[in-house]
Amino acid sequence: MTRLVWTSLIVCVVGLLSTALIPVALAERAMAASGTLCWMAPSDSFEVTKAADGNVFISAVEEDVFTGTLQGTGYGFFVLQVHPEGFATGQGRTVFTGTVLGKSGTLQIQWVGNTHNDLGWWRFGWTILGGTGDLASLHGYGSAFGPGPSGLDVLGGADYTGTVLFSS
Repeated sequence: MTRLVWTSLIVCVVGLLSTALIPVALAERAMAASGTLCWMAPSDSFEVTKAADGNVFISAVEEDVFTGTLQGTGYGFFVLQVHPEGFATGQGRTVFTGTVLGKSGTLQIQWVGNTHNDLGWWRFGWTILGGTGDLASLHGYGSAFGPGPSGLDVLGGADYTGTVLFSS
């Protein structure tokens, strides 16, 4: 009888442990993300919203093309502050439509960056805020660096790197 009790107890413990570990086994691991983001801001979308103390504040929309881990297109809104010293700071949000690691849907991506030089090269961080479809459970963040557009209606680009993770 004691042997039957111990056997039953062990079977129950193993069953409980395996049930508790199922979410861990199903969670996907973090994956490296990399590729290129190209963007253009159409001139008819640029609007100077304010000028103060030598700073110029601009709002505009952008059209994006993502290659690499993120494959697709985007459309977003951003705000720039062009400083009197010649560099710019900015932030924006893009709605991405496409695929990531073979799964499709949309993502809302936020970026914050600057040009802290006079060459027009952008350095920015990006974060995935949320998604839909197969991308609803995707989380991610990273950075990018590259030459911004040299003017309106001109394509600029940046190489991005980061980490993405599908949660279960």
